[in-house]
Amino acid sequence: MTAADVRGAAVRTLRLLQCLAEGEREFSLKELAERAGFAPSTAHRLLSVWVRNGLVERAGSKAYRLGPEIFRLASRVLQKFDIQRLARPCLEELWVEWQETASLCLYRPVTLRAHIADSIRTPHPLQMVFEPQAEISLA
Repeated sequence: MTAADVRGAAVRTLRLLQCLAEGEREFSLKELAERAGFAPSTAHRLLSVWVRNGLVERAGSKAYRLGPEIFRLASRVLQKFDIQRLARPCLEELWVEWQETASLCLYRPVTLRAHIADSIRTPHPLQMVFEPQAEISLA
């Protein structure tokens, strides 16, 4: 296998991942091939590797869906995602412009609550205090 083959396979695999992430919950091989711009044989070859590894599973005779392994991997990636670091410049910009408390909240739909991930307090004496790591009810 040459360096060009590896690069091409890597690019096709990334394109497959993008199409799976942005596509419908269930899909056919033909739909995936069209969306990715692959020949059906290329889509089948790539998809079969994903199926063998649990990233994709069959959802009937002509349909596929994401498999449990891709959700496990996505969960591991999200654990490393530092949303506070990414959101902090936006909070600071809001705080500078308005001089009011600026908070980053993460919505928890099951409990109808918000987790305070980060907060910058207003300098004003009358203030709403949102302590980081606290949860607030949204009901």
